[in-house]
Amino acid sequence: MISSGKIQRDNRGCPYSPEFSDIYASRDGAYQQARFVFLGGCGLPERWQGKDQFVILENGFGLGTNFLTVLRAWREDPQRCERLLYTAIEGFPLSAQDLERYCSVELKTEAKELAEKWPVLTPGVHQIFFDEGKVVLTLYFSEALQAAKQLACSFDAFFPDGFSPKKNPAMWQPKLLKSLAAHAREGSVLSTWCVASDVRRSFMESGFDVQKTVGFGHKSQMTVGRYAPRFSYRRAALPFDRPKRVPRSVLVIGAGLAGAAAAERLHARGLNVTIIDTSFVPAGGASAIRWGVAHAQPSADDNFLFRLSRSGLFMLQDTLKRYPGYSELNGLFQMARDVEELARWQHWFERGKPFHFPRTFLRLADTEEVLERLGYQPRFGGLMHGGAGIVSIATWVRERVNRLRTPVILNMRVDRLERQNGLWTAFDTFGAPIASAESAVLCAAHDSARLSGLPISLDQWKGRLTLLSPEATAGFEGAVTGPGYLIHAPDGWCGIGATYESADKQLEAAQAHSKNLSHMQGLFPQIPKAQGLGFYEGFRCVASDRRPVIGKVPHAEDLYMSCAMGSRGSVFCEIGARLIEAEMFGEPAPIEADLIKGLQPERLLSEEKNV
Repeated sequence: MISSGKIQRDNRGCPYSPEFSDIYASRDGAYQQARFVFLGGCGLPERWQGKDQFVILENGFGLGTNFLTVLRAWREDPQRCERLLYTAIEGFPLSAQDLERYCSVELKTEAKELAEKWPVLTPGVHQIFFDEGKVVLTLYFSEALQAAKQLACSFDAFFPDGFSPKKNPAMWQPKLLKSLAAHAREGSVLSTWCVASDVRRSFMESGFDVQKTVGFGHKSQMTVGRYAPRFSYRRAALPFDRPKRVPRSVLVIGAGLAGAAAAERLHARGLNVTIIDTSFVPAGGASAIRWGVAHAQPSADDNFLFRLSRSGLFMLQDTLKRYPGYSELNGLFQMARDVEELARWQHWFERGKPFHFPRTFLRLADTEEVLERLGYQPRFGGLMHGGAGIVSIATWVRERVNRLRTPVILNMRVDRLERQNGLWTAFDTFGAPIASAESAVLCAAHDSARLSGLPISLDQWKGRLTLLSPEATAGFEGAVTGPGYLIHAPDGWCGIGATYESADKQLEAAQAHSKNLSHMQGLFPQIPKAQGLGFYEGFRCVASDRRPVIGKVPHAEDLYMSCAMGSRGSVFCEIGARLIEAEMFGEPAPIEADLIKGLQPERLLSEEKNV
């Protein structure tokens, strides 16, 4: 878990941490120290020049001085690397206001830019993009040793920069430093102002050749090092290491939420993208719904689903900034199902479980507030999800695909995929080739399992949402979730649902309507009984463990999957796209290592063997 960092100025005007009784940087100048110790000690900017990517890892982000100094140096370098990827670990993140208030005077402009993009202070991985995505800041808001276990990246340069080892020994413990150093690429370098013998020993035992050199300001020495293990041994493959080859083209099979997201990310990276879909239009399957809800799924123990849905929601919010008018992410009320659930939620907040929620992310809301906000008083109070809301799914997906101006082949079922001469070729039902590319991403819902060649099964669950006349919820505008969900969109579209029907247990139409409409009375007892006008119907693709299937298909070169997102496609689709991009290009991943492992297609192979 994380705690919000505290900061003030000491009697000499330097930014100071009352928690650790230490200053945030050298009294001789934070910006100057960053340039001398970290950039200069690692041979930057010369070391990144002419490269396609350069990855830096820092433990101890603080005010972001090192990152902001690197960002400025990269922008000023005409020979800079194509992409700068900066990963930092911080267990006590400061507020956006503090980043601006206490920054170095030389970095005022960059600090303001960082503060404007600063994420909500919740545990996990957060990515921030600069310079049209060419600079990516990946932040691990986590206790350092825990972050080291979850780190999903490899690095070219390492900036160890915690508080003094005497004031904050946890940031310099050998176990942590060795764990972080294990992510070093061949020839990587490190630099730090710290010259403690235990610290240098940890680096040497991790394969770094370290030495003392002239220090900055009042410190006479500092430590620099280069990864050069003295003994040749077989290293485990580094996570998200630089690939030997990056494909130049990709087939994206499926033009729904997952396919549109993957196509957009890979197209932005310069790949020639071809999209293939069985429908007559993009978003012709489950993604054809007019409006859908998007929110995280809280839990008391910060479980897999809460962490994953939280990350996905933040990514969705970031993406939708480029698509104004396709969402209403101004807050979503989740009503408790009963008084017992409401009491449990209240207990979370009293005890700070699983962490202290920022009010802009999640807070309690009573029935009076909801009445004032939505126009109707709910049966119970509940949770107000900040930044959550509704998304115009179908129109957004189609707009994403249309903006790409890339080949889109519709009304075409891919019967099989074959790898021939370094290309994946999709064939139709008559055996004729449809299109070919060096790589392929399967976003075809349950059909993805068949096309992957993996002996896994993905289920289809039918969902029906009852459509209503706008007059049925007159005075209500927005959305609410809880026992079912109700949407009254800005364009007048209104629906309540939704059913969850297995293949062998289908409801009659009247039963489906009745089940959905019962949610109306459960949410807002004062709303008059309404009559359903029809259905929106779709089939959710679901894995047996109810988790998405995202990642590289084992034993298949340049083949990936992004599917099985159930009823949370709007939240999970961006995770799928960013994770596949990171894996394909060998860049820091957007989520933690255990989440990645829990999404990989291969997890389902062992499950099938046990059936």
